[in-house]
Amino acid sequence: MYMNIKTCIKSARPFSFTVSFVPPALALVLASSQIENFKPDWFLFVLTFLGGFLAHAGANILSDYFDYKKGIDRPGTYGSSGVLINDEMTPKEVLNLAVFCFAMAALFGLYIMYSLPNGFTLLWLAAAGGFLGFFYTTPPFVLKYRAWGDFAVFMAFGPLMTLGGYFVQTGQYSLKAFLISIPVAMLVDAILHANNTRDIENDKNCRIKTIAGLIGRPSSVKMYQILVYGSYAAVAIMAALTILPVYSLLVLLSLPLAKSNVEKIKAIPTPPDADAMTAKLHSAFSVLLMAGLFLGKIAG
Repeated sequence: MYMNIKTCIKSARPFSFTVSFVPPALALVLASSQIENFKPDWFLFVLTFLGGFLAHAGANILSDYFDYKKGIDRPGTYGSSGVLINDEMTPKEVLNLAVFCFAMAALFGLYIMYSLPNGFTLLWLAAAGGFLGFFYTTPPFVLKYRAWGDFAVFMAFGPLMTLGGYFVQTGQYSLKAFLISIPVAMLVDAILHANNTRDIENDKNCRIKTIAGLIGRPSSVKMYQILVYGSYAAVAIMAALTILPVYSLLVLLSLPLAKSNVEKIKAIPTPPDADAMTAKLHSAFSVLLMAGLFLGKIAG
């Protein structure tokens, strides 16, 4: 079966790509706001983004492969790209594409490490992120099916990628980079949690363990609220402690969207696009947070 570019992109679930773009972008803006006469290395920034994007795409594609093979993704279910269910790609093609994405991500990562002084100190971050992405659905760890999915996406698209992106630009690690990744990571987890809340019954029938399934729908809806509103609370606390500039409270402009999402998650049944609408909130929140950091630098 012939694979075209459009189908390959579809298999990676492109609506979620912002979660792999935000961490290196946030790290770049933070470095610019912290360091006098900071000069971004745009080439390495692009490579950092491409490496994260390819690893993310590989994880999504691999998830489709194993979900399909296990009978979790089938006609009438949500969450997958649909390329296997609709016979747009064969399982072998999907698996090969996932391996290709991970291999390219590894090559970009190795080049970045080789290019930087002490660059191989990034190896622990890359190894941790690679493990969480590759074994998200791959045996023997299958993190997604054993209620470790929330931890995996929180760490991978929060602290790990943000710390890595910051080191690439500055040659050092930063506690602030770790701290400001937390509210963004909470919203990334909210994307997954919205997906799992919608799929509680299907996951239960397939004997998959997720936090949403373990705690039940009412508590799962509350957890979604905690993740969403908690991200705003985290920014407000860090602004009050001067970890973040007061301009970071610009994130509050996205609060109406957050409120709308929460109300939709409460509805029964949960909207089919619960994950996609949460991804839109993550994007809006992240852009406003970066704008706040930028304005803080300008204001001095």
